[in-house]
Amino acid sequence: MKRLVLAFLSVGFLVACSEEPRVVYQTVTGFTPVKTEYYEVDRFFIGRVSASQQANISFETQGVAEELLVDQGHRVIKGQALAKLDISLLKTQSNELAAQLRETKSRKKLAENSLRRQIDLNANGFTAEQRIDELTSEVESLAASESRLKASFNANVIRLKKGVLKAPFGGVVSRRFIDAGTVVDPSQPIFQIIDEGDLELKVGIPAGLVGSLVAGNSYITEIDGVNTSAIFISAAAHLDQITQSVPVRFALTDADARDGQTAVVSISNKQQVAGFWVPITSVTEGMRGSWVVYGLEGKSALRTLTQSAVEILHVDDDRFYVKADITGDIVASGMHKVVPGQLVELVVIEAEQAAIIEISDIAGDLAVVENVGLGEQQLIVPEATEAAQSSAVVAQ
Repeated sequence: MKRLVLAFLSVGFLVACSEEPRVVYQTVTGFTPVKTEYYEVDRFFIGRVSASQQANISFETQGVAEELLVDQGHRVIKGQALAKLDISLLKTQSNELAAQLRETKSRKKLAENSLRRQIDLNANGFTAEQRIDELTSEVESLAASESRLKASFNANVIRLKKGVLKAPFGGVVSRRFIDAGTVVDPSQPIFQIIDEGDLELKVGIPAGLVGSLVAGNSYITEIDGVNTSAIFISAAAHLDQITQSVPVRFALTDADARDGQTAVVSISNKQQVAGFWVPITSVTEGMRGSWVVYGLEGKSALRTLTQSAVEILHVDDDRFYVKADITGDIVASGMHKVVPGQLVELVVIEAEQAAIIEISDIAGDLAVVENVGLGEQQLIVPEATEAAQSSAVVAQ
């Protein structure tokens, strides 16, 4: 019995000794950057929504505001009466001017008749030339007085018409500045009217960026947390002295906005610098404040890590645009686990703009695939599992 046990133990020892030792390499995820000749930077500028037409309207003459016919929030049409002045004094002046005009016409008519009679008498030698001259001068003087009174009367008629304030265009009364009974002066604002039909966005843009704007093109604009489109209309030919920017106008055709709201417009600025887009996780800090990526040298599953310095030009969410001398694949993530010169095993390699994935576990017929970029996991079918097992080393 003891010999039988020893025999089994010997066979087990020989089988155990016959298994070769297995080398397990650090696995990494690869990434293939693609060189581009430029990158775009989205710049954001704050502007103010305003109506295409907006006016503070006022009376042209002085007087007392007798009646206000509309109020804040009322919609009006072009030519609609908004307010009236007390015109009783103007009416009295008009009556006085009309009486003076009738008196002047009557005196002029009398002078003209006297002049005709004197001319007839002078033809027969019964009157002097001086009398004719005096009557001629009197007629001319009365004619001038008549013209002056007519002008004054017509001016007073115009002032009477101006006593009614009318809307210069259709829109909404956004503000009322006075109350009824207020003594108003010429050009003193009474109402503010805005045209809600056509809204514009007015933004200050740096002079160097104005040239990239194209008339008629749409640009993404955020108003109260909602994205909409703004169509570029025009740019001013001058700089704002305070902001040192160029005033630019955009049309808001479909925006649900109000006059005075704040909006943010996004403008892409193309930078003509050659470089690569790489994941943020592929860049690590080097010596003396520099930044580096680890290249994957070789063609097989086993690769040797090399180090390349990069210059970060732009950050966009989860990726960097770098200026570097990159000729092949790089390590996409897990930089803290490896060092330059180390021999590693490439699990999976993805090109730019593709999802970065890692095989985190294989169990039976299913493999757990983790999308590093999105932080999601999913199961792949047995056919995919076989392909994954051929490219991955799983430590038992």
